[in-house]
Amino acid sequence: MSDIFPQNDINVDQDIVKVNKSVSYGRSPIFDFEAGEFKTVDRKVYIGEGVQVLKNWIEKTIRTERFRFPIYSFDYGITLEELVVRDFPYEVLVNEIKEQIAEALMQDIRIDGIGNFEFERNGSYLNIGFEVTTFDRKIIGMEVSI
Repeated sequence: MSDIFPQNDINVDQDIVKVNKSVSYGRSPIFDFEAGEFKTVDRKVYIGEGVQVLKNWIEKTIRTERFRFPIYSFDYGITLEELVVRDFPYEVLVNEIKEQIAEALMQDIRIDGIGNFEFERNGSYLNIGFEVTTFDRKIIGMEVSI
């Protein structure tokens, strides 16, 4: 009987792929999520560098509802609204959020790992803390309220 699932004989070592690419944090305008606008300095949009750029991208990814905005690919963001509407028990909700955050963030070659999640309810908000290990082995502490 033939196998109904296709087999792929190509094995790709992700560490080799990451080493061969020139990876950097880059530069990017920094969005101030509390103010709801881009950060400015002397009336000009502030361009961030280094870890600040990655942290801003991480927060934006987590705050973006997946599938809602056609400008983004279906791999960008998380589906938090779907989880909240279903009224899952808290433990199930937390585990699903962990999985979705890890899935969304691990697509960026600047990120090697995600862990040490902490969750705290604050009224209608959920505060999420976690650590991100970067391509250059830095550990970044993140806190996002959703």
